[in-house]
Amino acid sequence: AAKPIRFVEVFVASDLGIYLMAFFSPLIFGIVTGSVIAILFQVLVSISRFAGPGFVHIGRIPGTNTYDELVPDSAVAPIPKINITRAIGPRWFGNAAANTRAARADRQKLNREILVAIVDWSMVPFLDDTALAHYKESWSKVDVKVVVTNACGNVRRQIKDSGLGDLLERPEETLMDLHSAVLWAEEYIRQVESGRTVIGVRERSAVAF
Repeated sequence: AAKPIRFVEVFVASDLGIYLMAFFSPLIFGIVTGSVIAILFQVLVSISRFAGPGFVHIGRIPGTNTYDELVPDSAVAPIPKINITRAIGPRWFGNAAANTRAARADRQKLNREILVAIVDWSMVPFLDDTALAHYKESWSKVDVKVVVTNACGNVRRQIKDSGLGDLLERPEETLMDLHSAVLWAEEYIRQVESGRTVIGVRERSAVAF
């Protein structure tokens, strides 16, 4: 049921949805009333695009490959040392920076260590040039490893052409599948933890001698 709802949300907020509303509304409601409805719809969509960050936190049902929104009293749980956020709608100059600030603030409030931030762009049909430039600058300075996943073909092309893909340097499969991104993140975390253990052993040995 989640996929049809997600499709409707993306379609209504898309440029195609605006064009169809502008075309059919006057035919259905009359020239004057239909035009007013079409204009109001365009204004509401524009406000939704620029009003705020628009994202939700995602977790996994333990022991499965099923991922869903983290809500109280559900079987979905956070993944250790991983934070997954799902952006809602296109990334524009009006919401890209707000999205980053809000996600970073939420991550800092979590009472657990985060080593990997997974960004689910399954509901992002495209990014404007300003958003791409923002992510290139912001993610080059971030204190956690960033993984983009569930990107559509258009967004994957934008990531490649803008140079953002060179910055992220992640396997191609992680761009297209959330579970692949999580598996990559878990392996990365194991390597980090292993490195910490080795360093700790060496430090103790140095002190002993």
